[in-house]
Amino acid sequence: METTQSSNKLLVFSLIVSSFATYPSLFATSLLLKEISQAFNTTIGTAGLLSSSASTVSLVFALILSVLSVRYSSKLLFILGFSAITISSLGSGLATSFQTMLMFYGLMGIGIAITAPMGFTIIAEHIPQEKRSNVMGYFIAGFTLSGVIGLPLTGYISDHFGWRMAYLGYALPLALCATVLSWISIPSIRRNNAAVEGEVRILEIS
Repeated sequence: METTQSSNKLLVFSLIVSSFATYPSLFATSLLLKEISQAFNTTIGTAGLLSSSASTVSLVFALILSVLSVRYSSKLLFILGFSAITISSLGSGLATSFQTMLMFYGLMGIGIAITAPMGFTIIAEHIPQEKRSNVMGYFIAGFTLSGVIGLPLTGYISDHFGWRMAYLGYALPLALCATVLSWISIPSIRRNNAAVEGEVRILEIS
């Protein structure tokens, strides 16, 4: 019993960290467009394509996710999302040209498309019903808290250490932490054929 409670606490902590770790790169890009455009000798309008690329990828992958969620576990997809955020943060921070950063930053859209839907799925699968609403509240609060804390912290880091460190020194460690915690804390579920067929029928009806 104690082991189960400890596992649930670790899972809840992991979900909170995960929601907090989803948007730091997005906030950094929105806040540091001027610095990014100057670094790559381009206009602020052109630099704004970074956000557009992430939004486009997010929209496309959200459609793909409905198919992937039938065949693959929520844990695997959740980790895939944070792996994409990790690679995106690393590539954005190390980019030597705007085109390279645009390519890596687009991966952020995959993480954004996965995090919330799979997070709620994980809560439904692994959290007891009587605690589910509270955990959902904590999960959603993580997104909000990320903006409240992340924006001023991003500004401070960029002012003192340069804009790249907003990705490498803040967004990247958080994404790595969320990936590792998700791997450790989320139980694995084997999907049987009956469940998959049922979900396929639901998708076809909808």
